[in-house]
Amino acid sequence: MIRGAALVGVLLAAAPLAAQQCPVFRVAPCIPLPPVQPAEPSCSGLCQGLSDQMQRGCSSGPDQPYADTIFLRRPGLLVGTETDRQALALAALAETLDGATLLAAPLMDSPDPGLRYAAGLQVALTALRAGQIADPRFADALERMAAVEDPGVPRSDLLFLQAMLAEAEGREDDALSLARAAARAEPRFFNALALELRLTLAQGDHLRGAAGRHSSAAACLAEFTDLLTALARIADLEPCPRVAAHLELYLSRGLRAPDRAPGMMAVQVYLAVLSRRKALAEGALAAFYDPPAPVCGDSVALELQGLLQLLDEAQP
Repeated sequence: MIRGAALVGVLLAAAPLAAQQCPVFRVAPCIPLPPVQPAEPSCSGLCQGLSDQMQRGCSSGPDQPYADTIFLRRPGLLVGTETDRQALALAALAETLDGATLLAAPLMDSPDPGLRYAAGLQVALTALRAGQIADPRFADALERMAAVEDPGVPRSDLLFLQAMLAEAEGREDDALSLARAAARAEPRFFNALALELRLTLAQGDHLRGAAGRHSSAAACLAEFTDLLTALARIADLEPCPRVAAHLELYLSRGLRAPDRAPGMMAVQVYLAVLSRRKALAEGALAAFYDPPAPVCGDSVALELQGLLQLLDEAQP
């Protein structure tokens, strides 16, 4: 026979938490238990950063992070005389590498180090846009830029171009290291940030779905952390739907990893949430589970689900 407090304990254990209160007709001493409140979902780290970006919306800074050169990204930076700057502008407008080289040649030997750096930059950028990285004039321009000890500006453009050359030459590790250095030198340089993201996606075995089933979960998490951190830095430049669309187009054109690789699906979830496209975000999260799923898939998926919840919270 069950007696006294033991009976109360059995009843309390059997009842729902919200109902664990004293009955009206009690036959034993009873101490009411406070109702247990459900835990509030937390949003920290990557989730909190994305939440802040969504609240900011299409707000940009005082710079121009999408421009090709440091002198355009930061309009206050000037080199040379007005005549020198006009010559640089003409070189930038040249449609061919021959034309840019001819127009920049008088400035390449200027006593002004900043001017020599800027002239080499215009020649290198023209070669890059023309798809002529293999042309010796591209490497020569980079050497001239590197020889300038103090150009008076961050060397982010040089590091970015060196990363592009390293990638073209098959030096993948060097390319990623240089891209990251360019992004550190100028944290709001879109081209460097986007290149870092693309190379991270292309080189990560777990991100590409190429890692074995018995590979390291810690290494897997490290890859996804690097990827999503790099992505968050890009989105922070101007957290706007058009930025998400621009980045998606950039990756679709330049990415060598499979379109539905786990890393790409994680990127798609983030960008879809940023641009408030719930159906796309849900589809990308579902595709994230498709084989071959990464060994750290459960942990990463939990983080991505937290991002998706931001869309529910944003509903009026």
